[in-house]
Amino acid sequence: MKSRNTSGTFISRKEGLSLLFHLLIGTAALLLIFITTVSHTDALPPPLTDGDNKYAVVVGINSYQNRDVNPLNYAVNDAAAMRELLVSGMGFSSNRVFLFTSDKKGEAEPRLSNITFALGRIKDIMEAGGTFVFFFSGHGITMDGESYLLTSEADPRSRETLDVSSLKVNKVREIIGKMKADKILLIIDACRTDPGSSKGGERNYMSNSFAKDLIIKAGDRQKENLPPVKVTATLFSCNPGASSYEWQDKENGFFTHYLVKGLRGEAADSNGSITLSSLESYLSRQVHESVKMWRGQDQTPWIERSGSNIDL
Repeated sequence: MKSRNTSGTFISRKEGLSLLFHLLIGTAALLLIFITTVSHTDALPPPLTDGDNKYAVVVGINSYQNRDVNPLNYAVNDAAAMRELLVSGMGFSSNRVFLFTSDKKGEAEPRLSNITFALGRIKDIMEAGGTFVFFFSGHGITMDGESYLLTSEADPRSRETLDVSSLKVNKVREIIGKMKADKILLIIDACRTDPGSSKGGERNYMSNSFAKDLIIKAGDRQKENLPPVKVTATLFSCNPGASSYEWQDKENGFFTHYLVKGLRGEAADSNGSITLSSLESYLSRQVHESVKMWRGQDQTPWIERSGSNIDL
């Protein structure tokens, strides 16, 4: 038996069933592509279980698209070491640690939009009582009173170009301060060589305003009607007026090398606990002594804390 199609010709039942089958297969394929695309871009992480309400954004930038910004050697290694520590040593789920390094492309590239999106996404999905860690290893500068963390596309020609190409420190602090976390830890290693010096040998010293802009105070959350926070802390790789150094033999920054060792157990106090105070004491001693020995320079990390002296 034959039936007439839309063009006026006749097709057999067998031909009609074949045509219908191919139409159904095509529709299913389009639906699968749509579902996959939506899942990739918009899906939330899996439902939280005990210990899963911990999030981190980890950034390490060696090379910059702008040739006027001097490259670093081991910032990517620092970020990779920090991610490994969070996952294997501090109970973070691997799918809740967002790593951005300059050897990656696409969504993992440390661009302004990628990092900002990750921070905002975590702010929106974190449940009350969570933990958040922000780690940055790269260049940071202050220009005309505004502080920035340079992203991979940073354009430091002016404050206006930095506004659209790098992370404003105040914006980072604002987004993190709105997260429903009761433990917030910022770790900043961003003052090494001057990012704009012609030979890359001039030092970049941390300014007081740069450090101040990165400090989140527990009391600030009351202004946003957010739950109280147990502790907020910012770890700086060096004091204001000083600079940070990289360690060629270890292929890391001095600061991150000892930060990882300390958090893996070497910074424990007499009771076997690693607290903010014991970590600060350990880092101050180890980093200062090693930089003095190997580089003949002064570098002393410090911690600005608001809240209790919690175990890490």
